[in-house]
This record gives sequence, C-alpha cells and structure tokens, in this order.
Amino acid sequence: PVLARELSSIYYAPLILVHAAYSRSQVGHPLNGFGFLSGADQKHPLLGSIWDSSVFEGRAPADEALLTFFIGGAKHPGVLKWQERDFLALIRKVAAPVLKINGDPKKVWIKKYERAIPQYFLGHREKMETIEKEAAKIKGLHLTGNYFTGVSLGDTARHAEKIAWDTHEL
Repeated sequence: PVLARELSSIYYAPLILVHAAYSRSQVGHPLNGFGFLSGADQKHPLLGSIWDSSVFEGRAPADEALLTFFIGGAKHPGVLKWQERDFLALIRKVAAPVLKINGDPKKVWIKKYERAIPQYFLGHREKMETIEKEAAKIKGLHLTGNYFTGVSLGDTARHAEKIAWDTHEL
C-alpha cells in the first residue's frame, strides 16, 4: 500500500503530440537539424518540435516533411480539452513563422497523453527513496521509469540499464 500510494502521488503534466506531414515545398526552413525547444518564458503551450523526416531516415517521402509538435506541459493542462483545429491554429501562429510553413499539413495525427511528464516537486528525492525502499521488499520487483532520474528517453534508458546490471545474477 505504501508503494502504491507513493507511485500514484507522482504528478504528471499532460502532453499532446501533433504529428504533421507537409509537402516539402510548404516548408521554407531547411530543417537541417533536430528541431527546436520553446523558451520556458513563452506564454503559449508549444513546447517544441522534432523534425522527424530530418532526424530519422525513411520517416517520410523525400518530397514531404514530417514534423512532431509537443504541446502542453505543467503550465498548460487545459490543452487536453483542445480540438484538432486548436492545435493547428497554435502551430500556424507560433511554429509556422519560424519554420516558414505555408498552409495546413497534408495529414495530421494527434496523440494525447494525460500523464506524460513527471514533475519533480520539492520532496521528490525523498519520495523516490521511499519507493525504492518499498519496492525492495518485494522479491524480484525492480522499477524504472521517467519519474526516477530524468524525463528524457535517454535518462530512462540509462536508469533501466543500471537497474538491469545491478540486478543481474551471474
């Protein structure tokens, strides 16, 4: 019960992923990078973008650009109630001028995550210590996730690898 209570008490901010496919001719920016992050001081809920078709080979035909926009976060939980048109309006207003995008995407896929980004509030380290102590009481149970050592995929993978090596029996 203590473990369940501690795990369920971790607050996760919402995140919306908007995957948008454009004709390459619609995007004036060369997209010769990974993407961009919005500054924390921004008032809008667009957190950033990854240029999938630039980063991952074969994600889109050569004459298209596939972009993923990250919307929401702890400061903007209301985005969970938005509709597709609201997300597209935000992209037109904030990202389109930066990326020199003309027109709407050819195709859009939206995925809403109500609990996506763990928030490391004051006392989080102590919470993690309690979670690890309680999990250790259950033989064979090993926990990892983005709530431990960082929210990125890399942070989570490094933690999972450490757990795997620490618990590996020869």
